[in-house]
Amino acid sequence: MADCTIKIISGPETGKEFTFAGGQTVIGRAPRCAVRLDAASVSFEHALIAREGDQFFLENLSANGTLINREKVAGRVRLRVKDQVQLGPETLVRIEKLPTAGGGASGSRTWLLLVAVLLLVVLLVVVAIDPFSGSASGNVATAYMPLQAYVQQEADAGRLPAEAPNIMREAWRLRQAGASSEAAAAWLKLHVMLDGATASDAENGFEHLAEKHPAALSRMLESGADALHGDDDQMRAALLEFVTRLARNR
Repeated sequence: MADCTIKIISGPETGKEFTFAGGQTVIGRAPRCAVRLDAASVSFEHALIAREGDQFFLENLSANGTLINREKVAGRVRLRVKDQVQLGPETLVRIEKLPTAGGGASGSRTWLLLVAVLLLVVLLVVVAIDPFSGSASGNVATAYMPLQAYVQQEADAGRLPAEAPNIMREAWRLRQAGASSEAAAAWLKLHVMLDGATASDAENGFEHLAEKHPAALSRMLESGADALHGDDDQMRAALLEFVTRLARNR
């Protein structure tokens, strides 16, 4: 499979190249990012590059914004060779290599057959495997409904961004429609939003609460939302685990 190669042309990592084949690649300062950058002006999770067929698309994840060829990124933008991606005032990234159209008709037929087989395998896996499978599987909708209501409540109270409920509803709609890659990207965007919502207060941040209450989502799935009634910390922990699992179901 042909790859995408990017090169840092300004910033602390100037000269470094990163290559990735597909799926979803997050660029940012967080240790979990596949492309990790150290500039202070780069957000913890700044941008997402996702592959669809032989095309790569970039989506902004940062409140600070992302530019491609000096134009602000709004939505998903298809990448082309030599595109320049600005991540904050210090860091500039250039797209060095992208997949090119393949060889002759015979080669094209072979690739089409291979893609068809792979899609069939992926479809079988998606049908057979769910991120909520296991001892505490329950019904994913059992968790979604009260968590969606909780996100709306927190947004109304100003503790979460106003757009969080809409992103969660859209992610759920895409999941129900079977658009797994688009849904995963939406869940990831919500995950980043949750991370940033309480980043100034580490003791009460979502990541901290998820570690403090690791079984919160299991309790909700097994016993219903009433199991967490009145416990705001556990509800936040359950929300983060729910969003994280669905973001990884690519």
